[in-house]
Amino acid sequence: TTVAGTAAANGLATGHYAGVAPKSDLIVVANDLARSNWTSTVVDAVSYIIGQAQLLGRPVAINISLGDYLGSHDGLDPAALMIDQMLTAEPGRVLVCAAGNSGNFAPYHLRTQVTADTSFTWFAYNANSILNIGAVYFDLWADVAEFDSVRYSIGADRQAGGYAYRGSIPFRSIQGTLGQIVVDTLWSIDGHKLGRVFTQAEQRDGQYHLEVYIPQPDSAGQLYYRFSTVGSGRFDAWSSDVFGTSKIVAAVPAVADYPPMEHYVSPDSMMSTVDSWACSPQVITVGNYNNELSYTDALGNVQTLPGTEGMISATSSRGPTRTGALKPDLAAPGDITMSAGPLAVMQALLANGQGYKLAPDSLHMRNGGTSIASPVVAGTAALLLEKCPRATNIMVRDAINGAAFSDIFTGSVPNERFGHGKVNAFNAMIATNVVVPI
Repeated sequence: TTVAGTAAANGLATGHYAGVAPKSDLIVVANDLARSNWTSTVVDAVSYIIGQAQLLGRPVAINISLGDYLGSHDGLDPAALMIDQMLTAEPGRVLVCAAGNSGNFAPYHLRTQVTADTSFTWFAYNANSILNIGAVYFDLWADVAEFDSVRYSIGADRQAGGYAYRGSIPFRSIQGTLGQIVVDTLWSIDGHKLGRVFTQAEQRDGQYHLEVYIPQPDSAGQLYYRFSTVGSGRFDAWSSDVFGTSKIVAAVPAVADYPPMEHYVSPDSMMSTVDSWACSPQVITVGNYNNELSYTDALGNVQTLPGTEGMISATSSRGPTRTGALKPDLAAPGDITMSAGPLAVMQALLANGQGYKLAPDSLHMRNGGTSIASPVVAGTAALLLEKCPRATNIMVRDAINGAAFSDIFTGSVPNERFGHGKVNAFNAMIATNVVVPI
């Protein structure tokens, strides 16, 4: 409700808190995040909305404030490509989405440039893994040409009671893993069984996807599990215990304390935008900067939240995509925004002593994040489509990105936090006069 209100609320309840495009009509589709093959349900939703707009003979600006932090992060997955096809089939169709809110997570992206010198990275055991058992689990993505000459191995190092190498399975190449599950036993150098290593891989057009999992390994809490590579190429992985996969170990010993660390590749905080459509060049992906951080609440008290107005939110996810494309496209105000809310929720907040989350009228509630920044830009896209209903998604994208501005907070743009800068809906409107033959 707060997302829809940010984009299109009419403000008639109290005369305040109107959305960016207050005369818009709304088509709202519910979504079940727990559904298997979840991204396909989003494709269905986009198809339904576009179909309804066609029946009405209207242009449409779609907002998706949903996303998954796991995946290939390149916009080349089936869901993203199907959405691209729908957006580009006819003019008057624009999709805007949230970049994600993992900007302040512990580093969970790993990019390794594979060379003739063997390098490695540690992954930690997760007692509450996505596999529903205690396990080591991670996956990686790479372009076919960048991984054909890579050989990889999985091993273990003791991390409790002093670091020490414990053993590895033989090096393998992905060609011997495609389309099958390969099982190796991981033995320690003194003959103890440390676990069974399962690897499986698939090719998706020009990309490889490799999964590694070690269910219920022995001595799990005492070991880190190394993924070693040698050869020539590059790969990317996104993994975190927050997602149910294995944490990529960032706090490591010094080389002086454990010499193998000379060849360690650490995780970083880049490429943390959500997966799929958020990485598509056909879609406008939005980061979040701090909006009004001080307000009077429903109880008449002044609430002040930490941060600096105009600065990028610490939680706003970073780009670029795995392929190096700029994301987010731009940033919009998200933290903190007052918008419409479900009456039952707002009544419960008042009853439970949380009136500080409500506006003085008790009819609007605070929200934030890229989920709220995204509908600011979706509303802007709706205004542009009202003016130029036959504009293509790229025309609208370029108009909005081109009107974005920089300031002392954005620094030099484009960059991986603000994209092209901060949204300016008015400048996008007055600078645009798209005429498309019918």
